[in-house]
Amino acid sequence: AIPGGRPPTAGRPERPPAGGRPPRPGRPPRPGRPPRKLEGPDRTNGAGTLARGHEEDGATATRSMAPKSSQSSSLISIPREEIEHDRQLQRKQKTCAAPLAKAPFNTAIRQLTSLKSSELTRSLLNDTDTSQVARCSTNWYVVNELDWIPTVTCDEFAEEDCENNQDLDFPKEGVECLKPSMMPSVAASDFPTTEVPTTEVPTTEPTCAIDNFNLCLAIDMSGSVCNGGSSSSPCLGCQPDSLCNSGGEGLDTCCPNFSNVLESATDLLATLGDLPAEQDYSVVRFATDVSVASMPESPMLAIETVNGLSYSGGKTNLAGAISSCQSMLDQSPSGRRNFMVIFATGEPNVPEDGAMDAAMNAALKAVDQGTVIIPVLVDELDENDPAVTYLEDISTDSNVFVSNIRGLNKLKGSLIDHVTCTGDFD
Repeated sequence: AIPGGRPPTAGRPERPPAGGRPPRPGRPPRPGRPPRKLEGPDRTNGAGTLARGHEEDGATATRSMAPKSSQSSSLISIPREEIEHDRQLQRKQKTCAAPLAKAPFNTAIRQLTSLKSSELTRSLLNDTDTSQVARCSTNWYVVNELDWIPTVTCDEFAEEDCENNQDLDFPKEGVECLKPSMMPSVAASDFPTTEVPTTEVPTTEPTCAIDNFNLCLAIDMSGSVCNGGSSSSPCLGCQPDSLCNSGGEGLDTCCPNFSNVLESATDLLATLGDLPAEQDYSVVRFATDVSVASMPESPMLAIETVNGLSYSGGKTNLAGAISSCQSMLDQSPSGRRNFMVIFATGEPNVPEDGAMDAAMNAALKAVDQGTVIIPVLVDELDENDPAVTYLEDISTDSNVFVSNIRGLNKLKGSLIDHVTCTGDFD
């Protein structure tokens, strides 16, 4: 009973003093319940014993075991190791389920992922260097699935041993690496580059503007496009049918090569047409004779013009094609960069005397007027083929592209570079 106060209710135990009952070992506090405050400067509970978690220096600590009906307490020693063990249990993070906790890594991977064989698991691990597998596998994928240029150089390919370190799902055939260019890189400038200071606040528009430009497409319609390399027939009107007409194409497109040229040209126009720049396009077709298919017009109209072209056959008048394209560029809006993309099969044969010299002279005149000439081969040829060497001489930067998916992607990238501040032919 409390002196001077009301006697306790019979059969009802008194409320234990604050802080007299510590939490159970290993049991976290209930959500939402604030921790009990420790009273007194000596951080003891009401019974004069240390609260759990605030041990004295020494091998053991104490906690209160007082019954609810009494203010007095009995002290029981708890080894420090047990207290530390309880704390570790509370801090322990959840890990693998019990059946996999001690399983080998390969077993766990096969059960938790779609990799069902040890070989596939090993390809993922690769002696713990997964970045090596990623680099080699990415290179295989972009070359064989996307038909893009390799992502690793041949030196890196050898150093990484990519032939044996790409995903085991990928066959070893068809793996390529990025070869060094045949021409040396441009020498470093004599003077250091002046750095452009950055602004404190980001600009709303890109600081590297895209130049306005004009572009003329010259499309080869000669017999060499569809005769399979045979010089015996110019394939006039896609005849004879047995030699010229192939691939299930109609007489308008005649063969897969010409169909591919038209598709590549329209794809290029569509890509460049999306650039935020003022641009005009003209189209010239050439075989024995040369004619202008369209005057300078918008990308969409130029695409319609290309889609409406019909194969003619004949000889190859490259000099006339270059001169006609330059005439179209001269009639295009001024103050822009001028480009000439020539889809060709190789060496010209019109005029009969000096066809190659005539085309070279026409190209030099166009370049002197600031035009960038970019040849595109209809057929992929060996880099040492005389036709490739000749077109490299005509090209402004000695680059010759091929009219296939990979070559077209390179051509797009090159043209986009040339119409931005990163491209310079001066």
